[in-house]
Amino acid sequence: MLLIVSLRGIQPDTTQENLAMGRLTEPLLSDLGIPAGRLQADRLAAQVDWARETVCVQRRAAALLVPPTLFGWQA
Repeated sequence: MLLIVSLRGIQPDTTQENLAMGRLTEPLLSDLGIPAGRLQADRLAAQVDWARETVCVQRRAAALLVPPTLFGWQA
């Protein structure tokens, strides 16, 4: 399973209700044994290849985390 997760509560999103999610998302995925990577504009192709390899070849779950800055979001 490929998870696409909107990563909230990290810079520049300091919205109070999102801060807990920002602190917990990556540790929770790690505790569940789900490898995750924060998407970076200059590494998208490599990160998608990694996700495909993890999900399709290794047959494991993987998460791609979408930070607010990837789409130009600003506070």
